[in-house]
Amino acid sequence: MVVPESSFNDEENPNKRITLKILVPGIVAGSIIGKGGEAIKELKSKTDAVVRVSNRDEIFPFTDERIVLVVAPPENVMEVIKYIHSKLRTSLTEDEGRKTTRRGTNRLREMKLIVADTSAGKIIGKKGETVKKIQEENKVKVLLTSKGDWGVVPGERVATISGEEENVNSAIEEMLAVVAKDRTLDWTSRWCTPNTPCLIISCTRTSREFVQRTSLP
Repeated sequence: MVVPESSFNDEENPNKRITLKILVPGIVAGSIIGKGGEAIKELKSKTDAVVRVSNRDEIFPFTDERIVLVVAPPENVMEVIKYIHSKLRTSLTEDEGRKTTRRGTNRLREMKLIVADTSAGKIIGKKGETVKKIQEENKVKVLLTSKGDWGVVPGERVATISGEEENVNSAIEEMLAVVAKDRTLDWTSRWCTPNTPCLIISCTRTSREFVQRTSLP
């Protein structure tokens, strides 16, 4: 399903930029950055987005995945998501040639996004109607962690969307339209402002303790 551009419009704040975090395996993070950082520079230039990748030893709590933070207008965020999704499928396919694992095969078909609690509730919808509609129309599977799940970061939920690449992108576009209209939490002001660097919560591979950084390199 194609989401009309008007779905992203915010009449009260037409220049609104939203912040989204995406989880990626280490090999994909390297591909996004590129040799000498050239790939990520080109991505920023093409999309007019802030794109930052966590350090190699900084991963999302209770996972082995690095964090990509994106700040841009909703339609530009979608461009970045499609780019990252393509890199994920390509990088993991190449990696499977060296070591094939069931986990790797499953991850190849998944995109993992971090959304606010309030946004997660809106994506799920009343009695699960919204997420059911997204799944059925786009032929994907959408799973969101619950507040009570072990290892959940307060205020955040992990949304895993799995299926064929084009279908997953279409489902994410619908979800992004919901997130963009979430007026209960201004992600841009919470995570990034002109005077305050982006905030990210991660943990190290060795300690697994939460680390709250005020910026990303």
